[in-house]
Formats: sequence, structure tokens, C-alpha cells
Amino acid sequence: VDAQRGAAQRRTPTFAALRRALRRRSTFTSPIAPPESMRIVSKSGDAWLRYFEDLPIHLPVPRSEGCILRERYLAASTKSIFSGVWYLNMTTIGLVLYPKFTALDIVGPFQTLVDVPGFDVFFIANEVGPVEDHTGRLTMSATKSFSEITELDVLVVPGGNADRGIKENDPVVEFVKRIHPTTTWTTSVCTGSIFLAHAGILDGLVATTHWASYDRLKALGAIPTETRVVQSGKVMTSAGVSSGIDMGLVLVAALVGEDMAKAVQLAIEYDPQPPFDAGAPSKVSPELLELVVALFNENNL
Repeated sequence: VDAQRGAAQRRTPTFAALRRALRRRSTFTSPIAPPESMRIVSKSGDAWLRYFEDLPIHLPVPRSEGCILRERYLAASTKSIFSGVWYLNMTTIGLVLYPKFTALDIVGPFQTLVDVPGFDVFFIANEVGPVEDHTGRLTMSATKSFSEITELDVLVVPGGNADRGIKENDPVVEFVKRIHPTTTWTTSVCTGSIFLAHAGILDGLVATTHWASYDRLKALGAIPTETRVVQSGKVMTSAGVSSGIDMGLVLVAALVGEDMAKAVQLAIEYDPQPPFDAGAPSKVSPELLELVVALFNENNL
């Protein structure tokens, strides 16, 4: 076994050599498919594993003869729970930000997706830079602009306090229209589905949103449901705010399998045990429901 491993290492570049090459050049193309000696390690056959200097290197199978090799080193400290991983053809996941978005809508999916090996997760907005949430007290930063994105594997649109005044040529709606044909999954959390509906991709589809916006979603051509996460073709919508965590886990399972989704759920200790059974209109008193609706109306939510 040791002799075979030594021979394999002499035939292939070391992990350190590969890392040095990528530091000199952030990306490079290669017409060469993964060697036959590489061992398939995923049920779907889309990932390969080989060891260089005792570190695992995962290489998804190229989609075409010319494939891009990109670095994705996930340190075991603060950046990721996984370590020493390199990839071909990263799964690109764009998380949309816009003024008055709701933070948990987008942070929930972010946390479930960001540490998965092979996922390139980033925030996008109309312009690169800081974007304020609906409270004005939390700011998140977009590292890419809509204009520089030509395709995505996954698009995630959060809800917030901006979807009641959507105007013609709204930048989020226009971006959704343009990028949707390129995606594997187009998704939304809470009233993010209102943007999807304005983009025309929910016409006649069963979809969900925050319970207070079912009527608006229906008026835009969708078929509202109280289901927490809904899949209609390649469109996935989730209910209000906290449901983005559930949707993120469903996405992980759809993209790389249930085992990884379960690992992420355990890693973030997502084991809901709410102190009150008051998470849906049907579970509370009419008085409490009336109070919350009044607060929403007062704050134009």
C-alpha cells in the first residue's frame, strides 16, 4: 500500500505544488479530465477524491472538456468546519441584498450553505458595498454587483420592507428575470417571493411567503400555500423569516445529498424547541394576531 501510494505521489503534483501554482494564477483552464485512478466518493458520481500530502482534495467532475480549476481552501479555524479542500467547478450561490431587507431572511440560508465544501457563497446587490436592513441598525456588505453576474447555480432572494413599493425596472426584479434562466435553483425567503412573482416566474406555481402576504402573492399570479418550504420545478420558496434555515438545508440536500444536510444541521445545532407554540396565525388568539397585523401595517411590512 505504501509503495502504491508513493508511486501515485510521484506521478502527480503535491498539494503544496498545486497550491503554489494557484497562488501565482488564481484560475487556469485545463482540457484534461480527472485521472481514471481517482476514486469516486459521492453517490451521484460528481466528486472525486485523491490525497496529496495526507490532505483530501475534492474535484467535481468537469462539466465540459475545458474546465476551470479554482482554489477553495477552507481553514478549520474560523472560516469553515471543513479543511484542506480544493475544487473544480464551484457551485455559485448568490445571496441578494437590497435596502430594507430582513437580516434573518438571508443570514439563515447563508449559515446553512457557506461551510459546505464546493459552494462559493457570496452577497450581491445593485452596487458593491454596504446595504442597510429594514431596521436601519444592521448593515451587510455586497461583494459583487448585479451587473457583473452573468450566471448562478443558486439565487436566494430575501424578504424585507421594500417589496410593497416595487416599481417598474426594479433592480432586484430585473436581475431575477435575467439570471433565472441560468440557475439550477431560484429561491426566496419570506416576501422575497414577491420579487420572484414580479419577475413573472411564479405564474401559476404553488409558492409560499410570509403569512401576512398570501393575498399579495395570489394577486401576482402564484398559488399561495402554508407549506414551510415549497419546490415547484427549479423554483423554491419558503415561508416567513426563520424558514430560510429550513430552505437552506433543503437546498444542501438537493445539491449534495441528505447526509451533508444532516451534518450541517448538526453543526449549527438546528434543533428547534420554541418556548411558545405561537409561530403561525392558527396557533394564537385573535387578539394577538390583530396586534401583530396592526404592527405590520404601521411599519409598512
